[in-house]
Amino acid sequence: MTFGWKVTLLYAIIAAGVSVLASIILDSLGLNVISLPVKAHQQIVVL
Repeated sequence: MTFGWKVTLLYAIIAAGVSVLASIILDSLGLNVISLPVKAHQQIVVL
């Protein structure tokens, strides 16, 4: 009996929920994320 997909789905839902909750909390505290564009071949740097 396999339940790996259920565990994966549960983990994904919890991870997304925690991420959104953390974003709401940080936003309510006034901690805005500042992102600076860098060279075209690199990722965005988040400070």
